[in-house]
Amino acid sequence: MKKTFFFMTLCLSFFNHATTLDKQQLRQLLKIAKEKSPLYRDAELKIREATLQKEISFGNFLPKINLTAQNTYGDGTNSDTRNGRDGQFWNHNLTASLEENFFDGGSHYYQHKIKEYYRQESLLDATLTLEDLSYRVAEEYYGYLLSIKGYEIKAQKHKTLLDQFDTIRAAYLQGLKTSDDYMRFEAKVMRSKIDVASSLKQIKKNKMDLCLTLGVGPNNENLKEFHFEKAANNLSQINLPQLIEQKEKFLKDVLNNHPLLEKQKIAENIAHISTTITSLDLFPRLSIQSSLNYQLPNYPSKMGDFGSKKEGNYDWQTMFTVSFNIFDFGERRKKVEIAHIQELKQNALHHKEKLELENNIKKTTLDIEEQIEEFKISKKLLMLEEKNYKQIEKSYRNSKAAYLDMIEALQNYASAQEGVFQISYELKKSQFNMLKNQRKLYDYLQQDEK
Repeated sequence: MKKTFFFMTLCLSFFNHATTLDKQQLRQLLKIAKEKSPLYRDAELKIREATLQKEISFGNFLPKINLTAQNTYGDGTNSDTRNGRDGQFWNHNLTASLEENFFDGGSHYYQHKIKEYYRQESLLDATLTLEDLSYRVAEEYYGYLLSIKGYEIKAQKHKTLLDQFDTIRAAYLQGLKTSDDYMRFEAKVMRSKIDVASSLKQIKKNKMDLCLTLGVGPNNENLKEFHFEKAANNLSQINLPQLIEQKEKFLKDVLNNHPLLEKQKIAENIAHISTTITSLDLFPRLSIQSSLNYQLPNYPSKMGDFGSKKEGNYDWQTMFTVSFNIFDFGERRKKVEIAHIQELKQNALHHKEKLELENNIKKTTLDIEEQIEEFKISKKLLMLEEKNYKQIEKSYRNSKAAYLDMIEALQNYASAQEGVFQISYELKKSQFNMLKNQRKLYDYLQQDEK
């Protein structure tokens, strides 16, 4: 009993170490991506732009203070303005004004609400960009690990074939093997060599894709600190209980928190407000504007008297404006109807997208269930192929099995290894895709395994 408990504890400790290594490296890669990737930088700039647009729209509610200085130089004979020789003169005038639009029919209010929705949309887009960036980094990272592991498996298979080929060649030179046997084995070795070279190229391509996602060059110094080869050995470590739990939560909660639905809600609000703004043209427009002005002539010599009624002039005015287009051949009503139609079309499109989303969610969960079963079967198949290969190799060394049987067993064993790592990669992508659609992927990658 104690031995069993110790073994389980040891396995759990190994699993946590493996997954922690993966997440540690992913966190470091995400940190690089956030600093270097143009996608995330663009999302931050859009937030700033939307925030400034909202602040500008809010400024329409505030009074405007203007200060204007006018300086006129001329030549004439007017004795009142004469100030110099030969009829040259200067005029100086300083005007301070305070203006406020008290009411404009609600136009500025609705425009401000639209800007606020745009700001909310930019914040949501930034969150989605971070989630998408997290997914892409994780996808390229594990794809890179998969290519490393694929190369290791092919290289090991090639080495085993070379060792056996030396034996076949020696037997052929001694006349114990026919030329057909020799050439057949040599062809398999050459094909294996091509596979190894191809897998090396795939590693380079995957590394370039990873660097492109990170926003760095393939020879970046930061990447030299990562233990990609060590992490590749842990690629097939999948926490199935956690994955199944996440799948159940995904199916239950994703529609309540999916970013697509939130973006649809924002778009619908903007469309509704736009329709409201258009419909304002059907009614008379009333605007109230008020201003207060102060003028100070010859201000350079009278700045000490600024604000004085004796030296300057005050005036204020309030303007009430009522505007209404009595007849325009129905143009305004048609514009309102068009805006309403566009709003209905958008709502219909959103309903269609929601139905498609529900369908995709169900398909995703079905795919994950199939991948989980395939992962379990692949693990069992790997154990069987490993056992079968060892038995046939032993029989081959004892001259009780043909070399073709040994080659076939070796290829099946290598194929089973690649199958386990491939389905592990697909499972990880599915897991990350679920978390991304719930806006939980970035936070999940920041946490260590419990």
